[in-house]
Amino acid sequence: MPKRAPVRKFESPSEPLEAFKGPLEEKPIEPYQPSARDLAWYQEWAVRHRSVSDIAASLDVSYHLVHRVVRRVEEWLRLELFDDVVAFRVRQTEALERAAAQALQRWTETSDIRYLAESRKLLVDIRKMWGVDKPQQVEIKDSRTEGLDRVAGLDRAEALRLQAARLLEVADELSSGTTPVNHP
Repeated sequence: MPKRAPVRKFESPSEPLEAFKGPLEEKPIEPYQPSARDLAWYQEWAVRHRSVSDIAASLDVSYHLVHRVVRRVEEWLRLELFDDVVAFRVRQTEALERAAAQALQRWTETSDIRYLAESRKLLVDIRKMWGVDKPQQVEIKDSRTEGLDRVAGLDRAEALRLQAARLLEVADELSSGTTPVNHP
């Protein structure tokens, strides 16, 4: 069994941090910038749909090297494009919000329900663009309904779907300006 080095005791709590100053301060960490070779390998994989093992074999390099390069370029692209995508979404959101505000203004001036419906559609588009309406897994436990597998003779999930469909019909009727039909 190899001998372990003796444990060094530090004089002050900040001494360990000071021991790491020096070479690290002088050499800042450069962000990854893919080389022409890295981009070419990534292009073979992403654009020409060649497998990593095929690229490695044709270049006589290891699979792991090509795989690592492809993943690094992919991460670099994701980080590079993220800001652009967010900026685009923000610009689109601002345009949709202006259009929705204009439609609401026209609705208040004219009482034409079509403007209200258009504003509502624009707001739905904004929610979709930002992923606000993505379904989430939610488990609701209620002691009053626990154990009820059926509601009004229907499977509980089916009963909920029917109720949701009825509510959507009423909402659409309201937004179209017609008086809702009495639903059971």
